[in-house]
Amino acid sequence: MTKKTDGKKPNLKLVKNEKEITKIIKHKDQPLTQKQLHFAELVCDGYTNADAFRKAYNPSVTTTDKSIHEMASKTFNNDKVMRRVKAIQSQKAEDQRMLALKRSEMIMKRLEEEATNMDNNSSSRIRALELMGKTTDVGLFTDKVELKTDNNSLTAEELEDQLKDKLQKLIGNN
Repeated sequence: MTKKTDGKKPNLKLVKNEKEITKIIKHKDQPLTQKQLHFAELVCDGYTNADAFRKAYNPSVTTTDKSIHEMASKTFNNDKVMRRVKAIQSQKAEDQRMLALKRSEMIMKRLEEEATNMDNNSSSRIRALELMGKTTDVGLFTDKVELKTDNNSLTAEELEDQLKDKLQKLIGNN
C-alpha cells in the first residue's frame, strides 16, 4: 500500500469477471408449473388422478395406462401439488360455507318479513314463525329422541333366552 501523503486518489481498475454467475434454483424453491397447477385444479373438480393427468399433461396416445397412473400418482404425491390441492379444497369449502350463510341470512330475513307482515293471514305468519323457530340457531321445534340403553353386555345365549321368555309371555304359553 502506498501512503496518501501526496493527496492523489489511488489508481483503481475495474475488473470484470468473465464467468457468469447463475443461481441454481433448488427443486423445493421452484413454483408449480402450469401443468401441475392445472392438474391440481382438475383433481379438485372431481377428476381422478389419471384423468386429470391426461387432461393437464396431454400424454401421447402410445403412453400406457399403467404409465399414466404412475405419473399421475407421482404428480399427486408431489408436496407442492398436494398443498395446492388442499388449498383449493379449503377455499371451495370456505366458499360453500359463506354461500350457505348468505342463503340462511336471506331466508331468515324473508321469514321475518312474512311473520311481521300484517297483510298476510295469521296461518302464514304462524308458519313463518315456526320455520324460524326450527332453524339450528333457535332449535325450538326440533324433535328430541331419547334412547334408553342398558349397559348390559349380554351374550347371544342370554339374549336368546330373554327373547324366548318374552315371546312365551306374549303368546300366553307359561
